[in-house]
Amino acid sequence: MILVDLVDFDYLIVKDKLEKDDDLFSFMTPKAEFRTKAWADCNVASLARDDMIQFDRIGFFRVGRAYEDGKPAVLFSIPTGKGV
Repeated sequence: MILVDLVDFDYLIVKDKLEKDDDLFSFMTPKAEFRTKAWADCNVASLARDDMIQFDRIGFFRVGRAYEDGKPAVLFSIPTGKGV
């Protein structure tokens, strides 16, 4: 088992359509990045940057930083387009 850092992103703007007079910063999401520490199978250590992998019941991820020298792999969530 190796340590991985799963990174997911939320919407940057909380309003569906900005109007001309809207203040952009008042509709920005306060926190748009979420990180979760997790354990993954040791085979994840052989993945290279930009490889894609699916974790069952979690989703698809792209390798942002490969596992090396004890540093956890960083995996970015790939949006599916499905709403929650």
